Amino acid sequence: MKTKKSLLLGLIMVFLLSCFAGSFIGCDKEDTGFSTDEKLTLNMAIMYDSNAYMTYNQGNKHADGGYLAADGVRYRDGDIKPVWNALGKKFNFDINDLSYAGKYKNLTEQWSFSQAGNFSGIDMINGGGNDIIEEGITNNRFVDLKQYLDKMPNFKKFLDNNSIVKTTIVAGEGQMFYAPYFDGYDDLERMFMMRVDWVQKLLDGSNEPTFDTAATVQTQYTNYMPDTLNKQFTVVKADKSATETITKNYAKNIIKVQNELSTKNGETLTKALRSYIDTTYNNKFGTKRSELFTGVNAAYDADELVALLRCVKANPALLNGNAEANIIPFYPRWSTNDRVMDLMRFMEIWGVRGMDARINWLYIDKEGKLQDARVQQSTMDGLERLHNLYAEGLILPDFHNDNATSGTSYANEKSHRNRLNAQNLGFMTYDYNQTTTVVNKLDETITDFNLTPVLPPFADWGYDNYTRFTDSWRSVKADGWAILASASQAKRERALMLIDYMYSTEGNRLMSFGPEKWIDGTIEYNGKQVPKLSAAALEELQFYAAGNYTNYYRRFLGGTFPIGYVKEQGMEYQCVHPKGQVGLDNILKAIELGTIKHLSVNPNSESDKRLHSMPTTLAYTKTQQTAISGLTLLNTNFTINSATRGFAFSDYVQYGFEGTKGETTLLSKEALITQIETTWNQKLFLTAARAAYSAMNNK
Repeated sequence: MKTKKSLLLGLIMVFLLSCFAGSFIGCDKEDTGFSTDEKLTLNMAIMYDSNAYMTYNQGNKHADGGYLAADGVRYRDGDIKPVWNALGKKFNFDINDLSYAGKYKNLTEQWSFSQAGNFSGIDMINGGGNDIIEEGITNNRFVDLKQYLDKMPNFKKFLDNNSIVKTTIVAGEGQMFYAPYFDGYDDLERMFMMRVDWVQKLLDGSNEPTFDTAATVQTQYTNYMPDTLNKQFTVVKADKSATETITKNYAKNIIKVQNELSTKNGETLTKALRSYIDTTYNNKFGTKRSELFTGVNAAYDADELVALLRCVKANPALLNGNAEANIIPFYPRWSTNDRVMDLMRFMEIWGVRGMDARINWLYIDKEGKLQDARVQQSTMDGLERLHNLYAEGLILPDFHNDNATSGTSYANEKSHRNRLNAQNLGFMTYDYNQTTTVVNKLDETITDFNLTPVLPPFADWGYDNYTRFTDSWRSVKADGWAILASASQAKRERALMLIDYMYSTEGNRLMSFGPEKWIDGTIEYNGKQVPKLSAAALEELQFYAAGNYTNYYRRFLGGTFPIGYVKEQGMEYQCVHPKGQVGLDNILKAIELGTIKHLSVNPNSESDKRLHSMPTTLAYTKTQQTAISGLTLLNTNFTINSATRGFAFSDYVQYGFEGTKGETTLLSKEALITQIETTWNQKLFLTAARAAYSAMNNK
């Protein structure tokens, strides 16, 4: 009996280890009842941008031609990429890549052209969830996946375990037209990042460095925090063992201190901040004052951050080595609306909700009611504060202009982020960690260069005390993929198998990490074991994409596409620059110990409603969809995508309320709210959105 028990235990362990270590064979249900006996060709319009199709199109990136991959295969223009090649082999189909050969520049263009042609000849397509739902409702264009869930065990299990996802993707009459994409799930998304080496230069040490006296700041910003304060804040201990309380006790707000200086230059502004930190925190940080902003025990608030930005602006000689350098304290990555939105997200420092909304600037208030951030007084106040920072020169001027970052271009890019950092001019941004901290490679040419994430500041979010909070939490993204109703039954079944596979462990492993040749064992990430990227994969990442995992996976492997699957963040973590990992680890520890509030992807109905994650799409009925699709002025003035420049709030950051733009005088706060609500029909939109949200939650 003992022998039989030992044998049984041994077999169980072998099974579990095989699941854990690599093959995952037998760990997922794949018995869909469909057959792959017949070889098919799927006509697929699946892409990310002009560099990322299912088909390789990067030309001769290797010295001997093409792209020599980790599996030893050389891929040339026109070849199906490794991930999609593996999918085709597993499910016995060939791919007709309808997006290839420069036909479309991005997802928006692909969708527009496909829609104009009535999606003729397409079997599967990816696009925005709202677009897919609208076409599904109005023109019966797509297959209702809900009718096939009994044959999609992996997808069904995921939906059953994640109610917010099911709620998000269901259309007005209960249809489910697409499988959603997740750029990570239930994890931090964007974060504040700053040049730690500059903060240390300005604030650390017993002896003061030589500050600038020529550069000055014309102060416009007034304090957000109280004039005086004596409160305790909960932070993580410096050794990361637990939390502790820290006292913030000042007789005069640092912004008032700086604003009242008779001379406001690099020396006076920075000396004032150093003295304020010592006094306010009773020498808690000793001579490492920088840790107020950059440590795991960071305790800074919005006003202390603005005071630091001023010090950065006014010390070009100390920080850049050139007294004439135009240092930019805060900048967005690009000039297009999708990146300039990071300026709006900066308003998080003042407790402004909805700037990182999952959809249409919408968020849930403490009563559980849907609110639109575009018409909130807190948003107007935040825009006014942003303008004050802009007027002080603390925000990149003319940020919608590709050439706003002056000087020599960097690697032929127009990226504000890359150009500013290459010229040692940029201090702080709000963005994704891995793809931003890649610029730490500049430490080879710029001494001590260190750009890393920092914890968000304390702000008034409507709780009993000041707290940290972020809306930037990974949930359902706006994209997904769908099956055309015009596809034959055989192609429909093959496409359903493909969608279901992406929600299996094996499918997620393939799309997130690549084929098995790109994997070597496991590592721990966020309390779980995930596949470990092989040395060859990491070498390719550097060689072909200069450390940018997104570019590498999408352009070369064909992985991490915005289609229906959950991207594993453990892969991205392995690609983060070591300096970026330090700051990220601090944030993850703060989240683990509960000192950062964030949205919940599957909240308990009785929990704090403010933490309920907003669905990425709303289940409008056909009537509601028709009504809101005609709100041209509202949509035009708040278009946030990669192809456009300028939206309603941009002008107010640059020119201010009642300011002058050319010959146009901008509106007051009250008049802007009225214009958005009435002239642009935001009230009509919000009524429809609230009705759809209520219906979704009552199903």
